Amino acid sequence: MKRRTPTWLAALSLSLAALFAVPPAHAAEASDAAGRGPALYVPDANPAAYRQALDLARAGRLRDAAGILTMVNTPQAVWFGDQTPAEVERQVREVVRDAGRDDATAVLALYDIPGRDCSNYSA
Repeated sequence: MKRRTPTWLAALSLSLAALFAVPPAHAAEASDAAGRGPALYVPDANPAAYRQALDLARAGRLRDAAGILTMVNTPQAVWFGDQTPAEVERQVREVVRDAGRDDATAVLALYDIPGRDCSNYSA
């Protein structure tokens, strides 16, 4: 289930991004005007990423904090694989709805291929 980023974490992300001159979340939205194609969806990051960026900033490691925020604000696919078909359907609807609010295109990846890896790492 996709969880919304707590308000204080979102505010922290924006503040740190501005402080470190990191491109804002959903920077890909400007791509239409520049002729590079549609904006791609930026899913919510794990809240621990924001905490790690804050800890790094407090420790004076501003470049590392900015790097984490850059990764958090990078469009990426949303992966599905361990959920039931009903859970996947519900979560896909949530992601597509959320992407629509951002006027972005969601990239969905299904990772539930029978017999993959011959029962190794991803079994």
